[in-house]
Amino acid sequence: MKAKILLVLALMFIPYLAFGAPFLICDAQTNVDDYVIYSIAGATCTSGDIAGKTPVSTPYPLHYDLSGLSQGAFHYCIASENVWGQSILVPFGSTKAVPGAPVNIRLSSQ
Repeated sequence: MKAKILLVLALMFIPYLAFGAPFLICDAQTNVDDYVIYSIAGATCTSGDIAGKTPVSTPYPLHYDLSGLSQGAFHYCIASENVWGQSILVPFGSTKAVPGAPVNIRLSSQ
């Protein structure tokens, strides 16, 4: 009986382990078929920034896995698309950083 309970619990948590985190997402939009994402070096989205870069295309809704990023700053230009064309590019940037070492460690009676 215990083995069956453990098996059920294990099967419940396997999907949790299969997903990476964090994800790049956006709110739901109407008339959007997919999104294009350009990885860029700077924080602006001009035609010069994306020249020669191959975009990553993701289906609607936007849910792009960022778990494979290396440590440091990253910047993207994202646009939505449908059969009639592409929206303007919107910049997004963040930093993947490891936290600093704990400080002021001590014993307490509380």
